[in-house]
Amino acid sequence: MSDSIVLTGQIHARREVNLAFQLAGKIVAGPAEVGDEIKVGQIVARLENTTELNTCDAAQADLAAARAVLTQAQTNERRLAVLAKERAVSYMDYEDVERQMKTAREQVRAAGVPLGSAEAQLGYTVLRATADSVVVAKHAEVGEVVATGSQVITLAQHGGLDAYFDAPARLP
Repeated sequence: MSDSIVLTGQIHARREVNLAFQLAGKIVAGPAEVGDEIKVGQIVARLENTTELNTCDAAQADLAAARAVLTQAQTNERRLAVLAKERAVSYMDYEDVERQMKTAREQVRAAGVPLGSAEAQLGYTVLRATADSVVVAKHAEVGEVVATGSQVITLAQHGGLDAYFDAPARLP
């Protein structure tokens, strides 16, 4: 005859992660369903991103315009460098073109900053899994507007489970 004890308990993932967007917005895709297996990097939810796409497009256009000005300034500088050596133009004219080229370089550099920021904001409209996981809870639905930092989904990462039992202080 064997002695056995029956206990009730729960199994929990060793590591659970609550995912939230870094932006407020309306969920247009996802979240994944409870029980879904999720791979690292997989998109689990997406926010409406029209504003972020438009901001990226505008920043890309500004950068392209700044690059066009730089290209023209470089072409002018090369032309005037040859003419300045032959003394066909004044050195002051050459210095003006050189200044224009330096200014155009700075404008290209400056135009890249808003583009980087706009691309980061666009990236925040996508919620990705941080590790191979299983969806254990869903806190929002498609069509719902969520605040910045509001939990959208909870993932249990693969890699271990812990068992918790309700046991009496003294076992028979």
